[in-house]
Amino acid sequence: MNVGTSRFLALAVLGLAGLAQASAQEPDPALHHIKEIHVGTMGQGDGAERYRVLLEKELRRVGFDVADKADDADAILTGTHSAEVHGDQASSRATVVLKTRSGKQIWFGDYVSQHRGEGPNETEKVTAGNCADGLRSDWEKAGKSGK
Repeated sequence: MNVGTSRFLALAVLGLAGLAQASAQEPDPALHHIKEIHVGTMGQGDGAERYRVLLEKELRRVGFDVADKADDADAILTGTHSAEVHGDQASSRATVVLKTRSGKQIWFGDYVSQHRGEGPNETEKVTAGNCADGLRSDWEKAGKSGK
């Protein structure tokens, strides 16, 4: 196994472990009060802005409103995103935090997508979709636990 493949697999395992930890926690009941989200910076890498736009689209798909300005939102979603291509393997990882406008963290997620034979664009789209789906799922759980 070459160094690139080893690194790729290590990132995958770490990403999946982070996802399991994020999903195992009981969601903050305040999460269910969030309707409108501002998507802030997703890091400084080449694909960070593209990922931010994809994430906005995916959040709308799962039923959230997306605000252009942080002042107009119930909460702000920020994080980091990275994408790598090694041969025919592409991976994308996003670690995100949702905070209320007052700065209280109410949600965290760590998502990884890996594909063979597809470029980073597809993996970034899948990662954004998984993030939006995870947030929506936890939003629904928070509504049930907050009753």
